Amino acid sequence: DSGSFLIFNENHNKCIRVESATSITVAQCDPHSKEQQFRWASESRVLSLNLQLCLAATDITDWVKVVLFECDESSPLQHWECKNDTLFGLKDRDLHLNWGNRNERNIMVYKGSGLWSRWRIYGTKNDLCSKGYQEIFTLEGNAFGAPCQFPFKFNSKWYAECTMDGRSDKQLWCATEKDYDIKKKWGFCPTEGTSGWDTDPVTGVEYQRNAQSVLSWHQARKSCQQQGADLLSIVELHEQSYISGLTAFLGTSLWIGLNNLDFETGWQWSNGSPFRYLNWAPGHPSSQPGLNCATLNVGKASKWEKQQLQQKTGLHLPQGKLYSTATATQRGGGLTTCVRRRLDTSVRRRHPLDPVRACTRKPVQAANLYENAFLVSYVGLRPEKYFWTGLSNTADKQVFTWTTRRKVSFTNFNVGMPDRKQGCVAMTTGVFAGLWDVVSCSNKEKYICKKPAEGVDVTTVPPTTAPLSCASGWTPISNRNTCLKIFKKSQQLKKTWNEALDFCRAIGGDLLSLHSSKDLHNARFSLPGSAWIGFSLSASKGFVWSDGSASEYENWSYGEPNNHNDDEHCTEIIAQKYWNDRHCDSYNDWICQIRKGTTPKPEPVKVLEVYNTTEDGWIIYNTTQYFINNNKLDMESARVFCRKNFGDLVIITGESERKFLWKTARKSNFQQSSLSEQTENCNFFTCIFQQISRSKEGQYYIGMTLNLDKSFSWVDGSPVTFTAWEANEPNFANNDENCVTMYQNMGYWNDINCGSELPSICKRSSDFANTTVAPTVVPIGGCPPEWEAFQGKVRVNKDIQIHLLIQNASSAISLSIGFLFFTQCYKFVVGNNKNWQDARSHCIYHRGNLVSILNQREEAFLTTQMVKYNEDWWIGMSDINWEMHFTWTDGKGISYTNWAKGQPSSGPSGRFSDRELYDCVMMFGGTSKRMGLWKVEDCYSKRAFICKKNVAVAQKMNWDEARRQCQADDADVASILNPYIQAHLTLQISKYNEPVWIGLNTNVTGGRYKWVDGWRLSFTKWDTNEPKRNYGCVYMDVDRKWKTASCTDNHYSLCKRSPDVAPSEPPQLPGSCPESTKRRTWIPFRGYCYSFLNSMTDNWAHASVDCIKMGIVILHYCFYFRYANFIRLFIIIIIITQMCALGAALVSIEDPQESVFIHENLELFQDSSKTFWIGLYKTHEGEWMWIDNSVVDYTNWESQMPNSEACVAISSETGQWATTSCSRYRSYICKKAK
Repeated sequence: DSGSFLIFNENHNKCIRVESATSITVAQCDPHSKEQQFRWASESRVLSLNLQLCLAATDITDWVKVVLFECDESSPLQHWECKNDTLFGLKDRDLHLNWGNRNERNIMVYKGSGLWSRWRIYGTKNDLCSKGYQEIFTLEGNAFGAPCQFPFKFNSKWYAECTMDGRSDKQLWCATEKDYDIKKKWGFCPTEGTSGWDTDPVTGVEYQRNAQSVLSWHQARKSCQQQGADLLSIVELHEQSYISGLTAFLGTSLWIGLNNLDFETGWQWSNGSPFRYLNWAPGHPSSQPGLNCATLNVGKASKWEKQQLQQKTGLHLPQGKLYSTATATQRGGGLTTCVRRRLDTSVRRRHPLDPVRACTRKPVQAANLYENAFLVSYVGLRPEKYFWTGLSNTADKQVFTWTTRRKVSFTNFNVGMPDRKQGCVAMTTGVFAGLWDVVSCSNKEKYICKKPAEGVDVTTVPPTTAPLSCASGWTPISNRNTCLKIFKKSQQLKKTWNEALDFCRAIGGDLLSLHSSKDLHNARFSLPGSAWIGFSLSASKGFVWSDGSASEYENWSYGEPNNHNDDEHCTEIIAQKYWNDRHCDSYNDWICQIRKGTTPKPEPVKVLEVYNTTEDGWIIYNTTQYFINNNKLDMESARVFCRKNFGDLVIITGESERKFLWKTARKSNFQQSSLSEQTENCNFFTCIFQQISRSKEGQYYIGMTLNLDKSFSWVDGSPVTFTAWEANEPNFANNDENCVTMYQNMGYWNDINCGSELPSICKRSSDFANTTVAPTVVPIGGCPPEWEAFQGKVRVNKDIQIHLLIQNASSAISLSIGFLFFTQCYKFVVGNNKNWQDARSHCIYHRGNLVSILNQREEAFLTTQMVKYNEDWWIGMSDINWEMHFTWTDGKGISYTNWAKGQPSSGPSGRFSDRELYDCVMMFGGTSKRMGLWKVEDCYSKRAFICKKNVAVAQKMNWDEARRQCQADDADVASILNPYIQAHLTLQISKYNEPVWIGLNTNVTGGRYKWVDGWRLSFTKWDTNEPKRNYGCVYMDVDRKWKTASCTDNHYSLCKRSPDVAPSEPPQLPGSCPESTKRRTWIPFRGYCYSFLNSMTDNWAHASVDCIKMGIVILHYCFYFRYANFIRLFIIIIIITQMCALGAALVSIEDPQESVFIHENLELFQDSSKTFWIGLYKTHEGEWMWIDNSVVDYTNWESQMPNSEACVAISSETGQWATTSCSRYRSYICKKAK
């Protein structure tokens, strides 16, 4: 064993010898004696090779025996370290290994540091740590590259090194945890053999793809070196292409050997290969600090990206590592190196500088489209991929030049080119013949030479004419026969990109094109803002200039173009230099260009479209009327305004209507004192545009609201078929943003607290009825116990009993019917003080919110109630979202305040505090003279609080009360075990047309849906997108579908009495899992085996079929039918699942314990693989089903899930589920019975 050593004391001239686990002494040194051999193990432990036990002190104190214990990486008694001058002892302790003091025969731990406490490796001058433990990183297996744990226990036997025991293929392996038999985590040990390597047939270089490892950069490199290799270095285009093909099926990123860990030398390959070929992804290498190593992103055309060296990555889900060998390997009796690169001399390819030397004149220059087409006619059908041209940007990344020094007047770049790439330009052949790519100058390609034709007369130079000049007000562009002019306009006269383009062309020019950093050197104009230039995104050619000139120069600002909201396709110049992509319909200044000597034509005058208005000032657009209400109101008041005028807050149904509204908000900057000054046929911009522009808030209420479950809906109940959220919206800040506004600048939407006072947009039909709206009738009602009524009364309840005969079993079902109405109810919560956030959550849980105080009368009512208690109270006001802009958390408008003297303030005593959050409002109580006044306080301080319920209708009882009522009658909340019971109940309770509680509540059944009377859920009638996340209780709705709700909701109840007893849960199944293979490993849990396919990605349907195939060992009559039609394939999957009962399936998750097990195994992949397919899907009837036909009795949805998509993925970060498109490619989890 090369890692073993003898522990030698020079003063005694003896070595430590193990006689037994409890007797460790010294003897004459014998390198062949197993009793004297030790080696380092993981976690700073020293292992005896004789007994496979670890060296340990019996206590952390002076003068105790050193013995051998079963190895425990967590025990500080077994952690050792080397100190100064060969001193050796317990780690981080002043206790040292000693022999010879006090005539003690055994090795001891001693505080002394003399010669008898100094040890080194026998036969050397080195201390014991010179043969320190080197982690051995595993390959494949199911430990995802984790290092071997030495020693480890397997089948009650300890192993200090890799073993072949237990494997039929005789491959060396190790466990990655102390006791293999507990979690069965393992991997193969690295060797320098040839198994598992792919050889490039052209170059002879060998590569290994390890798709089962999740390692940092240094760990990945160490794993390579343990196999006599190194991390991948890519030195030429062929190698890049080969690697791309080798890893194409994997998916995302993998470590390569590129790094800049040495600041002085810059980027370099870890194995010393020359850094002569580049393939950086756009935006890389960035200047962001801390990103010192590189990955190859398979999902982005194998481009290179900077990454943190501690980030755990590799080959996709979880990401492993890729590396090339760097040593010689014995084959067929002779030595051949696996790093030898051979050039096929039958194909004449050259470095781009070689054509310069080989051509008698110069490499080809395509001066125009016709010459380019001529070249295509010669080489377009050639088998080679590229032919060199004489164009490159090697001197300046931003400027392309010909080797002839001729001006670049024509380019024909391929889609996505040049895209910040630096290199040499080659002409493509085949399908893309004639298009130009920027490739590495180190590539070997064929080439074309160009020289003047012989015998052709040279055109005589024409006589010199006077130089052309620019018209008045125009500025010449450096070294170009062009002039420019910036058109800087007031807000209402700015133009969209297309309007600016039309303007420039109308005066005889075009929008400005730029071809060098020197173009603007002579342009002495002030541009503090931004202006349009002629660069825009073409669907087929990338960014192109509107004047048709070559796109050889770019000067984007940092991080641009970013295509914000996937809607920025035009370019503006900012800060007089850099470029930014922007929405083409934004309004901006612009810059025109025109040829020198040309006199600009008269500027066009735009004829503005005229919009009619109604007598009361509403704008008519597409038979619909709109009104911009510039009065700043809260959302409720804004809606009242609209409804008084026979409309409502605007419902936006499509992109054209949204554009109409946001252009209205953005365009005009006119000022007008009142709506009465408008004329019947006012100009469009001077009507609706100027109405909106009067507001400085930049946001306008529209008719959308957000619900507590974070879904959104229109106020008129119409379906939501169109949305236009701003990026990162809705964000539900502080969980009290329940209304929606439209931003003025671009028309995208934002969620906001409904109490914010803002302008709004009303909309009404052109045929509205001009009649008075009937006043709303407030229903009579009352408050629950412990709630104080304000303007409330109680209505009496009644109960009706129904008896059913179900399948010869007498079951009594009780349907309780009754209503409680109330207007406003208040609960004063004392003795359970909470911080502001927790107090609000408590109120919401009880179907209310922290109190909002809307008028002096309500304040007076609360003050009279507070006299009973000597407390200060949290109320529902805060400025958490916007400093010193206070809102009610229930969304009510600020119509009344009662601040104490000196309030509101942003901190204690009016001073700002960075240690506390002074954003929440309390109300003084007790008998203080300040009782009823308000003050801003630290949100985290704990106080009593007041909850408030607004006008609502409450049913008879919540779920818990319903069950207590049933149990009091020797029954339980009803279980519905089959379609017959469901149908019978449908007939019996349909006449009451009200929801009823049934016996499902995950809060009392361990987090899964199971009947509370003990029966398993074998029949379901879930509604679409049910069961929902975070709602434990279930009711049968009026449509007889099952739906989840908060258990504090009040509904009628169904009670059931039955003599039948539910069976107990079946025991766990015995059995074993299949033997793991190179690409698939199985992990046992209870009665099943699980395989986490982290290195494979596919759509849901193909993943389902792959699970079926991989789980079948003996069954031969299951087939994989690949259909082009996805729906037919989906049906076939279900059929195959039934046939292949012995196979596996996409995983079904039946209870919280199984969910925890799966999440624990997925957590390793958070850095690289965010989601995995599971076997849950939605049928065409909207019902959720597991693909293995397990009953859906447990769910773990993410927030706002499920949505309309039909397939489900689990998050490796949270373990929660989300619906997603079935056609997306993801990793997946397979499951089969033992």
